[in-house]
Amino acid sequence: MPAVSVALWGAILADDEPRRARERDWRRQKVIHTLVRDGLCHAAMADEIWQLALHHFQVAWHEQHHTPGVAWCLGEGLAAHGLRPGPTFDSLIGELEARALDDLPAVLPGVREALTALTDRFPVGILCDVQITPAPILRDCLDALDLLSVVDAAVFSDEVGASKPLRTGFRAIAGELGVPLTDVIHIGPSEARDVVGAQAAGARAIRLGSGEATAADASAGSLLVGVQWVSDLVDVL
Repeated sequence: MPAVSVALWGAILADDEPRRARERDWRRQKVIHTLVRDGLCHAAMADEIWQLALHHFQVAWHEQHHTPGVAWCLGEGLAAHGLRPGPTFDSLIGELEARALDDLPAVLPGVREALTALTDRFPVGILCDVQITPAPILRDCLDALDLLSVVDAAVFSDEVGASKPLRTGFRAIAGELGVPLTDVIHIGPSEARDVVGAQAAGARAIRLGSGEATAADASAGSLLVGVQWVSDLVDVL
């Protein structure tokens, strides 16, 4: 039986710049305030430490395709300045990770209808590349948005140890859905991660977006529009 995996950001949840900007600014201010309050450094150095932590994350995420976690990244930023974590480091990490619960992302239009239509016919799972917000918090976000109960499985890069386009996550979601990779149709907005990753793993791919060149098996402007493409691809599997 065919199964469907769907990227989280940009397919189910809005990956909008205003919300990302709010998160970036809040986290930066929180880190600076905490490091200064703990007596580790002055504000300018605290900002440098945070920027270095973000750099470590970007290298790991974009070049090495894994999710290192904010605790490791911030620890590396501190170590580069000869510093060790302060007395409130653990609580700071917890607040940085849980921020999304205080500013829930929006569910994209038509997503609930699309997921319902898909799950009526196929096993459906979420395949998510995690950034700073870890899998347990993302599950809480999905539960708060009443989305977790709609799908059959959810796989997150920090739990499987690799992010897209590596095969690891695609293999994991296929296993959770109980089908071989060749029976998976993956839907997502990223050419480099969703399309290239899915096809390299042996799955089919539907690219979400409009007017952009793609090597995907099909493209659609939204997840709801993509439902029909899933049906068409199933007919040729």
